[in-house]
Amino acid sequence: MITFLGGIGLGIVWGWLLGNFDQPQRAPLVVVSLAVASLAMGTTVTWLAHLRTVPPFTIAAVVSLLVHHLWRRELRHRYQDST
Repeated sequence: MITFLGGIGLGIVWGWLLGNFDQPQRAPLVVVSLAVASLAMGTTVTWLAHLRTVPPFTIAAVVSLLVHHLWRRELRHRYQDST
């Protein structure tokens, strides 16, 4: 149970960190390096907590990434409209 929750927590943090890199001008090299880092993170989760923790980690990371992306997009729209 604790490894399951740890995988979810790590996925939330990892997805939130990935959400910081949503600038389109950084695309080519950043996307490749983030994909490699995400693969390394998934491999680490598999190594430390076995395969049963990878799905919750992945789901939590994707949901967190989407929430962070939508939040930053909302902030951009809000402050671009007010200036």
